[in-house]
Amino acid sequence: MDNKGQQLNITTLLPIDSNNNKENNKLYEYNKNIDLINSIFNNSKANNFKNSEDKTNINNEYRIKEYLGEGIQGSLYTVFDKHNKKYICKKIMLNSQINPNQEKQLHFELNLLKFLSSNKITRKYINPCVDYRTIDNQVFTLFPIFNGYSLSHLKQYLYKMNHNNYYNILFHLIKIILFAMAKIHQHNIAHQNINENSILVSTYENTDEMKVKFTDFGLGCGINNNKDSYINNMMETINKCPTIKNKHTPFKSLQLKQLKQLNQLNQIKPNNDLFISQKKDIISLIMIFIQLLLFFEKIELDLTQGYTDNIKKQIKQIIVEKFLTKIETIRKSKKSIDELLFLNTNNEIKRDIIEYLNIFNDYVLCEDEKIQDCQYILDKLIIYEKYKNEKF
Repeated sequence: MDNKGQQLNITTLLPIDSNNNKENNKLYEYNKNIDLINSIFNNSKANNFKNSEDKTNINNEYRIKEYLGEGIQGSLYTVFDKHNKKYICKKIMLNSQINPNQEKQLHFELNLLKFLSSNKITRKYINPCVDYRTIDNQVFTLFPIFNGYSLSHLKQYLYKMNHNNYYNILFHLIKIILFAMAKIHQHNIAHQNINENSILVSTYENTDEMKVKFTDFGLGCGINNNKDSYINNMMETINKCPTIKNKHTPFKSLQLKQLKQLNQLNQIKPNNDLFISQKKDIISLIMIFIQLLLFFEKIELDLTQGYTDNIKKQIKQIIVEKFLTKIETIRKSKKSIDELLFLNTNNEIKRDIIEYLNIFNDYVLCEDEKIQDCQYILDKLIIYEKYKNEKF
């Protein structure tokens, strides 16, 4: 894996349109003009840099150095601070005709990103936003470089491993992803933009040291219900969250008093929209897990409309008909599971695959109101692994 991959997998880069599209070419020329972007980024009028206490010297704190390309949500740049520490900047262009509701939602989502980055628990599981500023119809968000890869990028290498090693890593990866999302959900947050590119995985020699972070929260997160009092309560509480005074160590632990203030967010009573959004997160995660568990099936899904009920039914049919209806017969007869899964793995791993599918089928591919949360599903997986030798 090369260093370039590490740097660019903060988000998925999209190729620049090479067609003779004047608008695209014009936008490309604009985005790659580093001097112009720097002048906008460091404009003295940009006094709404939300996470800094001292705004007098803010213009000299960061410098954009290189244009990386177009990401899913905006243009990406490398940025260095005055201590030569490197960051990733994402520039998002907004509609110049943004209406008051959209502006309100924008500030809500940016403040939500601020909360996730400041909270001592949730910032462990996201690529935290160091700072952000809005200038006219452009939003600049600043993130540290994460020493890892998107799940989309990483699975290309996982698929090349022998099956035993692949599944040993995958089972562990599923559990730490569920754990990370459970922590975020417990703080009354929904991601709403989960895919293989928004899950970042660190890579270490020891599997137990693997870490997971979710990205692409900014402008893709929050409860899209401006009329409900819940979003107003969220806004009010998030805006009270303290900023971190030491600019050069932005992730330094906060004082107990500050942490109590941050955790006021948990006291807000969630509404039904939050639960629905969190269940969509869970469905998105489980669909990713199922495709990874059944990579040998080469499941192709049309996700242009998202994870719809039809997609759920399609996956459920594959799992139930091909695997779960047959496994009981195999268990009772104590036959080899080889006739069910033609994989070059041992029987223990094959049983694990089936049980993971069984748990996902029972608690996620069900009626929406019966979908269980990430912590519940994680607990089921842990309990299974603890007692599986007694079960079979």
